[in-house]
Formats: sequence, structure tokens, C-alpha cells
Amino acid sequence: MNPKILKGTAAIIILLVLGYFAGTLSERAPGPAPVVISHGEADIGGAFELVDTGGNAVTDQTLLGKKALIYFGYTNCPDVCPLDMNRISMALNILGQNRPVLEVLQPVFISIDPARDPPDQVARFLARYHPSFIGLTGTFEQMERTAKAYKVAYEKILAAEDQPLINHSSNIYLMDEQGKYITHFGSDVPPGALAEAILGHLGSS
Repeated sequence: MNPKILKGTAAIIILLVLGYFAGTLSERAPGPAPVVISHGEADIGGAFELVDTGGNAVTDQTLLGKKALIYFGYTNCPDVCPLDMNRISMALNILGQNRPVLEVLQPVFISIDPARDPPDQVARFLARYHPSFIGLTGTFEQMERTAKAYKVAYEKILAAEDQPLINHSSNIYLMDEQGKYITHFGSDVPPGALAEAILGHLGSS
């Protein structure tokens, strides 16, 4: 057979095979991640010692008696943290329509960048968001122990020498009145769904 015909036939076969696998892969591509989340016993949470925006010592024991909605971030975050904090604040506004809800739920922001987040900086940051938030920071060692207890992953990226960015997990943790893990929410949960999911847990311990 003519070599040119053989080459042409081989090329067509390769294209057909690649087309088949491309179609197969696209059909198997995963859809959007599920909205919520996970339930049950988990080794998340535990003892910590930090300070609030007034410089007062706060421990895990301080939060007992209310359910806690806990988010880890940092005040210089350019995108993810402001979006998440706005989303949480919108959910809290929805929950606030039933005033007793916020009497049994404590939103908490914990900085993973204590070197750049002293108490007054955290206070300025939280002024943009729902007034029920308390903000916590501390030494690097205190933050590291707290992040480890909550299984929070983070990594500094030196985008600029004096302004590093921090890649970090952005889960929102819901803890019960005894400081035990209930569930967590991802960054794709819209405010209405977040408020509804939280409300569904507020009647249980």
C-alpha cells in the first residue's frame, strides 16, 4: 500500500481513538462538589489559648455553653476570606431574623497570621462584618496549636517579602455547646443554604 495512504489511515485512527477517550473522560468528569458537608464524631477541635480583640485571654472553655461557628483566615487575605466572611455575615443576618438564634450561636474568626494580625488589626477587620463575631489571635505557637486541633491546613507564599499570601483551607466549623465537632461547611454553600443548615442543628446538642 502507498506509504502516504498508510500514514493518512494511521492519523485518522489516532484521531478517532483520542476523540473516543476525550468523550469518555468528559462524560466521567465530576460535577459540582456536594453542598454539605459531613456529620458525626470527628477528631476536630480541642483545647486552645488565644486573645480577643481587647487583648483578653480566651480559651476553648470560654466558648462553652453556646454553639460556635468558627472560621480561620487572615485580615490581609485578598479574596477568599472577605468572600467567606461576607457569606457568613449574610447567613447570620438571615438567622438574626429569629433573634433567639444568635443567643445560642457564637461566630468566631481566628487569625492564622498572628504576626500581622494583632488584636487591634483583627478588630478593624471584623468591623466590616456581622457584629456578633468575636476575633481571636495570639502568638504563632498558640495559633499553630489551634489550627492543628481543627485540622486547618495553611502555607505561606512569598508573593512579596513584606506581604506574604497564605494558602489555607476555608471550612466553617460548627461546634456544639461542649466544644465538640458537629459538622463543617465548604466555600460553595450560599448564604441561604448555610443559614438553613445551621438552623437545623441549633435545636440539637
